[in-house]
Amino acid sequence: MLFIRTTFLLGLGVLVLPTDEASQARVLSGAKTTMHWTATFCERNPGTCAQGQQAWGVFVKKAEFGAKMAIDLINEHDRRGQPTATPPVASTPAAVQRSQGPQPAKGTSGTLQANDFEPAWRGKPVKSGG
Repeated sequence: MLFIRTTFLLGLGVLVLPTDEASQARVLSGAKTTMHWTATFCERNPGTCAQGQQAWGVFVKKAEFGAKMAIDLINEHDRRGQPTATPPVASTPAAVQRSQGPQPAKGTSGTLQANDFEPAWRGKPVKSGG
């Protein structure tokens, strides 16, 4: 599929090129000028290039950190997807309460009834045997 797409795009590029020699010379001259302008950008704008190099350095550091973090997270799990390291234990009573979620008041068993756990709609029963 990649070969077909590449061939198609190259074909479009060839179709766009001019056929007469004057237009071809103009396109070639423009391409050469553009390549020269791009290659000498840092010579004409040293301050911009310095800022770009600094920004690129920060980007690379962040990308390295992100990759290291992703690799560390992947390595923390074994082949079955279970964490190999034990999760941290909550130490304060408030942290324990938050980790367990809301609890019913002492002396009560909650407000939900047995039928509250059943789905509200199941659809029509299927008749078997035609």
